[in-house]
Amino acid sequence: MDLSIRIVARWEKQEGLRDKRKTADRLAPKNKLTEEERKMILTKANSEQYCDLPPSKIVPLLADEGIYIASESSFYRVLREEKQLTHRQATKVAKRHKPRECVAYKANQCARAWTEKFASWYNTKHLHSALKFVTPRQRHTGEDIAILENRHEVYKKAKERRPERWAGKTRNWIPDQMVTLNPDKKRKKFDSNIQEISEAA
Repeated sequence: MDLSIRIVARWEKQEGLRDKRKTADRLAPKNKLTEEERKMILTKANSEQYCDLPPSKIVPLLADEGIYIASESSFYRVLREEKQLTHRQATKVAKRHKPRECVAYKANQCARAWTEKFASWYNTKHLHSALKFVTPRQRHTGEDIAILENRHEVYKKAKERRPERWAGKTRNWIPDQMVTLNPDKKRKKFDSNIQEISEAA
C-alpha cells in the first residue's frame, strides 16, 4: 500500500480509520434504497394513476393511501436514472393542439364553458404546492386538516421503521395559517417566520 503514516493519522483524526482512496471498496450507505424499494418506486410512478405526475405529487398522494416508499428526492433520482423524468417535467414545452370546435348560440358561451371546466379542475383536482398538495376545495372546506394529519402519521411510522433514512425531522405537514398566491420573496420569508412563531406558541 502506497500510504504514508501521516495520511493514515490524518484520516483517523478526521473521520476514524477508513480508506478514503477513490479506488477503495465502499460499504453501501445504511439509507440506500433496496432493490425492492426501487422496483416499487418504478411500479407506482408508471401506474395509470401516477404516470403523468411528478414525484412532488406522487409522494403526498401515496401518503394519503397510507403508503410511504421513499422521499420525493429518491423518486426523482430513480426516475432520472431510468430516464423517465422528461415527460413529467412541468417546464417542458407543451405540444400545441388545435382547440376543439365550440359552437356558441349565445355571446361568450364557449368562454364560459371553458372557464367553468377549468375552475372545476383547479378547485377539485389540482394539488396546489402552496397548500401542501391538497386541492383548494379541500383547503376551503377544512378537509385538508385530516388529510395532512394522516400524512404526518404515515411519515412518522415510516421514520420509526427506517430511522436511518431520516437526517432530521419528517416533512412538515402542518397546515399553513396564511396562504398567498405568488408572494414576493420578502413576504414569503415574513409569512414563514410568523408561521414558526405561531407553531412554537
